[in-house]
Amino acid sequence: MKKPQKNTATTSQVKLEESTDKPISSSLVKSKPNGYWNDRERCRLEALKYNSRTEFLKGSNGAYAAAKKHGWIDEITAHYSHRYKIRGYWDIKENCAREAIKYNSKKEFFKCSSGAFMGAKRNGWLEELTVGYELYRMPNGYWTKDKCHKEALRYTSRKEFAVGSGGAFHAAKRNGWYEDICSHMSRIGSLKSRLVYIAKFSGDICYIGITYNLEKRKIQHLNQEARDSKLTTVGDYIQYTGEEPVFEALTGYLDSQLAAEKEDEFITLYKKKGWRILNKQRGGGLGGSIRKWDFDSITSTTANYKTKADFMKNEPGAYSAASKQGILDEVTSDLESKRKPSGYWTKERCQIEASKYKTRTQLLESNGSAYRIAIRNGWLDSICLHMEPDSKPNGYWNSKENCAREAQLYTNRSAFSRESRGAHAASIKYGWLEEICQHMSSTHHRSGTWNNKSNCYSEALKYDKISHFEKCARGAYEGAKRNGWLQDVTAHMIRDNKPAGFWTKSQCKEEASKYQTKAEFVNKCASAYVTASKNGWLDEIASHMDAIIAPKGFWTIERCRSLAEKYQSMSEFRKNEPKAYCASKRNGWLDEVCDGLTRRKRKPNGYWTFERAQEEAKKYKIKEEFKKASGGAHRVALDNGWLSIFFPTIK
Repeated sequence: MKKPQKNTATTSQVKLEESTDKPISSSLVKSKPNGYWNDRERCRLEALKYNSRTEFLKGSNGAYAAAKKHGWIDEITAHYSHRYKIRGYWDIKENCAREAIKYNSKKEFFKCSSGAFMGAKRNGWLEELTVGYELYRMPNGYWTKDKCHKEALRYTSRKEFAVGSGGAFHAAKRNGWYEDICSHMSRIGSLKSRLVYIAKFSGDICYIGITYNLEKRKIQHLNQEARDSKLTTVGDYIQYTGEEPVFEALTGYLDSQLAAEKEDEFITLYKKKGWRILNKQRGGGLGGSIRKWDFDSITSTTANYKTKADFMKNEPGAYSAASKQGILDEVTSDLESKRKPSGYWTKERCQIEASKYKTRTQLLESNGSAYRIAIRNGWLDSICLHMEPDSKPNGYWNSKENCAREAQLYTNRSAFSRESRGAHAASIKYGWLEEICQHMSSTHHRSGTWNNKSNCYSEALKYDKISHFEKCARGAYEGAKRNGWLQDVTAHMIRDNKPAGFWTKSQCKEEASKYQTKAEFVNKCASAYVTASKNGWLDEIASHMDAIIAPKGFWTIERCRSLAEKYQSMSEFRKNEPKAYCASKRNGWLDEVCDGLTRRKRKPNGYWTFERAQEEAKKYKIKEEFKKASGGAHRVALDNGWLSIFFPTIK
């Protein structure tokens, strides 16, 4: 990994740059103090400087992020013009022409303004409006051998060449020049052609694997921040030790099956040499190329469902695999189909179906087939005569009474802004917002709230630990810290941090005796672990611990079952014994191992009404506990804007 280069500019260079008329680099501009953008009025005034949300985000990302976090973004950007064009805008030739002159090629025109491009194409104006554009497609005979070779030199692999310059690639293939002009390129493999590689760490520790692209695989192991997925085995070890490995190819590109056999051979060879192997699974596997869904596994999965629609919704991987393999009809022959036969939706049936709904949107969402058939046959207006209009007529929200009536449906401004943007925007425009929202609870604290010691103290009394106070009431925590009251308002709390010098060797040893592995030790008590590591006590005080990687064959069904018997439910087993749980699941023993354990039952859709969610919330002191212990109720409360009612804050 490349280290950031140090700034070696001399003092004279800096002075020279300061004397120029060029704008000062953003890195030299003094940043706002913590909490600066937690004021709604500041964010609103900042938003007025821009014409769109995109400009706002680019020009003042701090204010934008704060407004989004606190739920003010829709309110303070309500004056921005809508970025989408009205229907029919691109069917006017002058509008398309005005847009077309901004670009130099058809490719650029389509990429940057697809609406105008398709409008011009649909109405037959495209060729006229793009006269004088650069040619995106080269004329016949353009790609000679010399030009193809010159183009090929821009790329380092054949795949990049094919993607980046398809014309030259295909011309070279067609004329037999391909191998000559690509001789400088490095080859990469495929799912059928792979090489064996090794990642070596100091102390004779290594990981051996197979890949079709060694450079890409190195990036996957090393560049952990670029990926949201779980760390690789090598990445996990890098994070654990801070050491980067040396990568080497042990073979050239081989048939994937042969490469898998070679991987197993190299693992055995390095084990005999005394190396510690980091691989969690035995060698010889092909990883992601192994087909999970074969005929038997798909058939066994379909047996769990009654209808084809349920199968497709709950098992998209199996459904897609069956479709690709051409066995979908065979494996779903016993399932019921919700699809109506051709000709089922007559006008009378569409009328009966439409009578169940109050708006056209409800009809479309609940029964798209009937809706589309009605549109196609021109029946939609007649079968929807009884329905309420989906959208309000022009000028509806220009009435203060209409806006006030709509505002009464919500308990806080965030919900009002989110669910009824038209009424909210009109209220801001005409200056009615404060008046019609007087009944609403505030979802944020007024400016200066946390500059009052009593407010900070009242908020702090809700928490038992400083870490909880800092995490759940950041504004109060920062206000107390900024004004020098933190020690006073948190005097009743448990201190998370140990005093300097607390972790002596005997204390570290006593703490280490509570854990079975080093990973558990570092996760549960990082301060003791780090102190022991710095002072060279770690190996001694952790001598009783199990190795991070269990030896081959360690997780037997009997061992997993004996661990599972300690718990009452599957969720407890998974939480407290994750390795045993994963081994049981990987080997297909999970149902047998967990026989007798209770399984958590999910609540049906619609279960969490306001009353039930409120009753559940009463069990917890803070929002974080509510979220952790009852995620379903918390999610519904968050979506409906009830959290501020369940956990009222200081106004």
